Amino acid sequence: MENSYAVHFNKTQDEERAVTIIERLVKAIEGTADPEAVYRALVAVGTAISAGKLAKQASNEIYRVRGVVQSALQKVDIGIEKRIKDVGDEVVLLLK
Repeated sequence: MENSYAVHFNKTQDEERAVTIIERLVKAIEGTADPEAVYRALVAVGTAISAGKLAKQASNEIYRVRGVVQSALQKVDIGIEKRIKDVGDEVVLLLK
């Protein structure tokens, strides 16, 4: 469900709500090792970060998304789930 909201808030440039979604997605990523759930949540985080400067700032300073991505990559077999590493790398690039 958060995936759809991330796209919506990105399109509407509603950064405050995008930040709220980032918070929920971070908790979801931290709470699962299911590769599909991690992949989808990382895609949604990247989409929400793209909503603007406030979302990017919150991702870096409040939610420490870079560390969340690194932890997520340690939970899954990236040899099998290379797409998770790829999307994780893209999320980290968005944080710069």
